[in-house]
Amino acid sequence: SYSGIIRANEASIGKAIIPAYNFENADVIVSFGADFLGTWISPIKFHSDYSKNRVPKDGKMSKHYQFESLMSLTGANADIRVPILMSDVGQHLIALYRELGGNTPHKGKEGAGNAVKQAAADLKAANGKALVVCGSNDETVQQLVNAINMMIGAYGSTIDTTNYYKGQSADEKEFTKFLASAKGGKYGAIITLDCNPAYSHQTAEEAFAKIPVRISTAITADETTSNATHVATGLHP
Repeated sequence: SYSGIIRANEASIGKAIIPAYNFENADVIVSFGADFLGTWISPIKFHSDYSKNRVPKDGKMSKHYQFESLMSLTGANADIRVPILMSDVGQHLIALYRELGGNTPHKGKEGAGNAVKQAAADLKAANGKALVVCGSNDETVQQLVNAINMMIGAYGSTIDTTNYYKGQSADEKEFTKFLASAKGGKYGAIITLDCNPAYSHQTAEEAFAKIPVRISTAITADETTSNATHVATGLHP
């Protein structure tokens, strides 16, 4: 889910939303693990928007920094790709925030070749036509991203909080509450519809084991289906 972004925006701007990211308005794009051309939020729209400003005009086009762990489609298209550990993404964002003039107790962590410092200089020079995005689902990390975007003038330019994205509203906090209740024996049965929580969530398998009747509608023998008490096989396309 993208609930980290939703909760961070509720804390930062008072709206529990995923904003619209207007890549076509950005002269400088800095992404920390957000594969926005491949898998992140709305890649088909982002691909169209991103490409509009990647055609050289008068010898200039948008500049794209990608900080990520594994090579992604977005990273393959970046001007500057910097390998990082995603467990360090918060530290890199702190470093970027400080380079932009923010004050924090910790210095954070620079990237290879002073890439964070270079990215900060380009973000400043863009004069509001810049955007920072992050693929983390950590609320505190996303609050830091929001603070950076406020510093560079992205809101109202490359970030739209009025015509925001409405395609996803799941909240992991609610699912975590459900798992806690399941562990306590609150539920007698569960149906999983086209999903595999035993694989995609670290504690789901343990919680599901406490539910006596587990019905899976999957079309493959995935982790959740293998531990189901009943399999109502779905139709293959």
